[in-house]
Amino acid sequence: MSSSLVDTQSLKVDCIQRIPGRLSEWSHEEPTVEEVLNTDILATPGIRIYIFPEAAKVETLYNNEDPLRKQLSKKFGVPDMFWTKTGWDANGFCRSRTSCLSSDKVGYSYCSSVRFLLKSVTVLKPGHVTTVTGVTMHEDDRELMDYTWEFFGLHSVWTRLETLGNGDSDTYSQILLCFDFAEDVQCQTIQAFEATDADQIAPGPFGVYEVFLELLMRRYDDAVWGFRSPMRAYENRRLSPGERDSKKLTKRYINMHEFERHIIHAKETLDVASRTVRTMARDHEKYILSIDSRRKALLEAEENTQRSLHSFAELLTNLRSRAKAFEERLQNEIRLVFNTVEVQEMKQSTSQLDELKRTAKDLESLRGQNQSLSTTVSLLTLIFLPGSFISSFFGTNFFTITPNGSASPHLSFVRELWIFFAVTVPVTVLALAIWYYSTRKYHKPESEIRYEMNSYDGINM
Repeated sequence: MSSSLVDTQSLKVDCIQRIPGRLSEWSHEEPTVEEVLNTDILATPGIRIYIFPEAAKVETLYNNEDPLRKQLSKKFGVPDMFWTKTGWDANGFCRSRTSCLSSDKVGYSYCSSVRFLLKSVTVLKPGHVTTVTGVTMHEDDRELMDYTWEFFGLHSVWTRLETLGNGDSDTYSQILLCFDFAEDVQCQTIQAFEATDADQIAPGPFGVYEVFLELLMRRYDDAVWGFRSPMRAYENRRLSPGERDSKKLTKRYINMHEFERHIIHAKETLDVASRTVRTMARDHEKYILSIDSRRKALLEAEENTQRSLHSFAELLTNLRSRAKAFEERLQNEIRLVFNTVEVQEMKQSTSQLDELKRTAKDLESLRGQNQSLSTTVSLLTLIFLPGSFISSFFGTNFFTITPNGSASPHLSFVRELWIFFAVTVPVTVLALAIWYYSTRKYHKPESEIRYEMNSYDGINM
């Protein structure tokens, strides 16, 4: 990550503030980073909200050869982890501590750092270019969607400047540093504080979080219910006969798994956000225990803040249940598509099996015809073979038949007849031996084949 030198006299941040006794309403200003660092705002009563650039960007900026994040940490007590990649990548956390400032101009101080993460999805339309992959959508990609990660980093600094009577509130300074807010979130944050009566904000360290958490709950609610439209689209399209094509179902099966990935991420962020708010409530409860029990007005205000924190945590838990319901409904659709494709494949397999049966039947019929023909040829061969052999044998030059009309007709043979048997018998034996050897080499006995098959099955088990 590269670093750069920044002119803090020209780099501006958004600020909304209300100073008791000087401003009756919220005021919106744009001070420079130099003014934020050099103005003694920690010792000045009032509520100030500063919206800074991304924490990762602040990490790369330098002011007068000193890291800007180091100067912010020194002045406002921001923990080092808040600027690191671990803090940036964290799904959420809450860290609180007292006496977090080294300045001798303030008394009791309380710092808290929190981070939230949110994921939302947008169903893409044909012709839309995704921000993540840069791919242009087409008409047949109606189920693909884009997604957005939203980061919220906040650091609060609360200082008690003066303690008044038992029934009165303290004079205090409340500063909230906001990082990583998207542009629309920045506008909504400013509008949310401007619409809030500052006198209704609890005077304690966590009072300012109530306004932001109201805004954050709406963002989480919109993100979770953003899953409803594509979920209903999946459920409605299953009833259309034109959507039951195997290729379309396979594509939808893949798209639904991608959609489920986003829902899982949403559940994860809601889980972590709920735990983060509960941690805030736990730390706030510890702060309440430090308040003098005689200060009833202050205790009542802080108890209301405690109730708000618990209600926000409960709302996040309920939203998580809604996200889980979307996941279960999606799982039902995934099983339906899987079973539908499986049934279609079984039907195709059955059709192919029937075709094979018909082919086998035709082959069996053809084999019966061939066998009948072979039987006929073999029978004719057996009928004519004896006569052919006898005529061939006695037609050799080893036999002589005296022609008819001679004085004494008879059959005679030459002495060399033994040569015929001496040659024929060995050649016949040799032919039989070759035939027997070839059948042994290329055709294994049935018992040996059965043994090998059993051995193979045993290995696969």
